Amino acid sequence: MASCVTFEYIRKNPDIRTYIQRADEALKSIGYTEHSFPHVEKAAATAARILTELGYPKREIELARIAGFLHDIGNVINRVDCSTGWKCQWMKSVL
Repeated sequence: MASCVTFEYIRKNPDIRTYIQRADEALKSIGYTEHSFPHVEKAAATAARILTELGYPKREIELARIAGFLHDIGNVINRVDCSTGWKCQWMKSVL
C-alpha cells in the first residue's frame, strides 16, 4: 500500500514553507496584506472545519486541509496585478 501525503508532512516541509514565504513576499510587493503562515493555517483549518461539518470522510478532510495550506503557493511564480475588474476588487475586499 502506498503511503499518503499528510497535512503534517506538507506543513513541516521546508521547501513548501519557503514557497509560502516567497509567495507572501510577492503579494506584499503588489500591495496585499499578510499571506504567510497565519493565513494559510487559517485557510487549512477553515477548509477542514467545513468538510467536517458536512460529514466528509477523514481523507477528504485531510486533502482539504492540504489544499487550504497550499492555496496561495502559486503567487511565488505569478500574480497578475489586480487593480481593476470586479473579481479583483472583490478578492481584495475579502483578503
